Amino acid sequence: MIHLAELNILVKKIDEFNISEIQDFISSIENAKLVLFHCGVTDNELLEKVAEELRNSIEMPFLGVRVSSTLTQEGFHENSIVVGVISGDLSVSLGYCPLNQDELDSTISGMKNTLPDDGDCIMYTAHKYHNSVYLDYILRNVMIDKPNLKLSGLNSSPETFVFSNKGSFKNDLVFAVITGLSSKFIMLSGFGFRESDEYVVTKSTDFRINELNGENAVELYCGIKHMRPYLVNAIVKGVSRADIHKVLKLLSKTNEQMYETIIKSTADFFGVELTKGLIEPVYILKFEEKLSAWKTQSYIPEGSKFRWMQSDPDKLIDIYSSLPSEFSDSDFILAHECAYRLFYMNLRIDEIGKRAKKWKKPILLSYGYGELGVHTPYEDVNLNVAHGGIISALGFK
Repeated sequence: MIHLAELNILVKKIDEFNISEIQDFISSIENAKLVLFHCGVTDNELLEKVAEELRNSIEMPFLGVRVSSTLTQEGFHENSIVVGVISGDLSVSLGYCPLNQDELDSTISGMKNTLPDDGDCIMYTAHKYHNSVYLDYILRNVMIDKPNLKLSGLNSSPETFVFSNKGSFKNDLVFAVITGLSSKFIMLSGFGFRESDEYVVTKSTDFRINELNGENAVELYCGIKHMRPYLVNAIVKGVSRADIHKVLKLLSKTNEQMYETIIKSTADFFGVELTKGLIEPVYILKFEEKLSAWKTQSYIPEGSKFRWMQSDPDKLIDIYSSLPSEFSDSDFILAHECAYRLFYMNLRIDEIGKRAKKWKKPILLSYGYGELGVHTPYEDVNLNVAHGGIISALGFK
């Protein structure tokens, strides 16, 4: 088989990071065109230093993003910097766009002027996850004018941080558009629905869900859960913090019963099927009592139907075995996944790593705080672009 493009991957623990080794790795790859840095670095000062060192040393176009963890053919990686070098007969254009949710129209206009009309776009965003519905609004309005631009990407893990040759950013986005290759885009879920009542979104706006089944959405949800809104907001704020994730990971290994109790109380969500065959969690990112509404990760149009979501850890883990077969004609895969999916899988990281070691082709899959992705052509501004709880993937040949 003739490979028009290849993905070569290098994994280094944070304390083993060496810029000379990175340079040697990149220069050893013939016809290298783009470098991706997926950084599982929680120390802000260290990550800024790494990004600056890379800018001073690497002339080739590159993108970087802070991730929670990464999965490759070598297994599951935490506290590591994973380097992916894409090479071959392709062209790459690099870009940067500011994200300002207080100036939505100018942000959308600027992004439309910056992004090309077609190609395969890898995008990393530094945007506060609890406000991701604004990111969704921006991207939906951009993509409706660029229906043939394939998009797959990742929102940074906290504290948000993305970087490229152009600089480091904490509330903006960076992207690389690849042309000259054939590609395939998919989104995978693995979730199902429980036997439960159905709740129809009877009133919503671009940024808020107001009514379910004609009732106040906040009061209805809190009545079902027997919880006050302030408590829901406190839980949401807690589970979105990186340090809380560390505590949950420790609990999963030391006290399984306590861990399962916490997960059942924090990871029991409505699900919605906005894209046919793709069941996506509807995360509550914030209750706004004064507005009688709540925010989720993306726009949910009126008429959408919510049911309680069912998650089977075995089925979710099986996706890692089936992922390569979804791209049987691709030479390599770039995939982006919600870090919270790991909790639905009971943090069975060792099993996930074992599945990855059986992959027969290079796959770079990283976990962040929200995924980006659209099917092409993008023809409906009611379809969400920012996601949560799924896998967004691009395969290249």
